[in-house]
Amino acid sequence: MKKLMGILLTIVLIIAASLIYDYFTVSKKEARQIAERYVASESFKWKVGSISRDRGTWVVYLSSVDAVNEITWLIINNRSGSVNKITQPMK
Repeated sequence: MKKLMGILLTIVLIIAASLIYDYFTVSKKEARQIAERYVASESFKWKVGSISRDRGTWVVYLSSVDAVNEITWLIINNRSGSVNKITQPMK
């Protein structure tokens, strides 16, 4: 009986830890919503492209609506949701 209770307690702790982690981090869906709000605040100069995950951040590729010769990414922090924009000229 004690062994069964120990197993159940372990399962409950794993589920609780998973739910807490999900609550305090930004999901891919939330990263897309953050990027779309950013694009809207910038007068729709870009379209949200691909989203990938890299070292605790979401990297969102923005494709330009105008024929601009630059590449733009949004770096969204996985924990805080803060946004950094990186722009590089195309070669």
